Amino acid sequence: MNDVQPSKRLEESDWILPRLSGYHSVTSVVPDAFPAYVRILHPARSRSGAPIRWAQIAGWSGRVMHRLAEFHRIRNPLPAFGGEPEPWDEGEPETGNLAPDSMRGLYATLRDYTTSDACWFCVWDGYSDMRGSTAPIVILPGRGYFLFSGPLTASMNTDWSPGGSMFARQSPNLFWPQDRSWCVASEIDLYATFVGGSLALANALVANPALEAWRIEPTDSVTSDGDGINM
Repeated sequence: MNDVQPSKRLEESDWILPRLSGYHSVTSVVPDAFPAYVRILHPARSRSGAPIRWAQIAGWSGRVMHRLAEFHRIRNPLPAFGGEPEPWDEGEPETGNLAPDSMRGLYATLRDYTTSDACWFCVWDGYSDMRGSTAPIVILPGRGYFLFSGPLTASMNTDWSPGGSMFARQSPNLFWPQDRSWCVASEIDLYATFVGGSLALANALVANPALEAWRIEPTDSVTSDGDGINM
């Protein structure tokens, strides 16, 4: 983590809490008042390690892909589907963690929609490998996060542990640039990462072939029963 440092400037996070709103809505995870919001689905994995998109799984199961699709719903095949082996034979999507290949795609878009390279990063203080961190803690509803600062490129770090060797493949749970032009949140219990930002950024993320991203509404549910189509 040579490019990031623990930050004592907790005031840099003061804007977030007043802009969290709604009960289990998108804006309970990422701040409100952005012009547009995007939901980036965390990929599953095949035995070869290749990312598996939810759309591929929905095609296998006969389910419907839509902006609020939930993994546990689309993985459950309809009676006439699911005869072939499950395409995610290596693992389900990770909660609270956007995979490195997806993070690289996200970074490639985010960098074009901020005027600042300086960023602030929050990592959940409940991860066992974060024990011993000396970083100050940002307190948000139901969560505490260690605060770090560094360049935008640090968003692609995959090791945020104090020892620098054990806590592999973990993306930051919350980060934003100095100009607050956008904010990214990977809530620890969810299979998706949420981004608030400009309409242009949202459209660019949805169009990014490296991501499986959907435009969403700030009042949309983020709970596991938010998928009202695939029942």
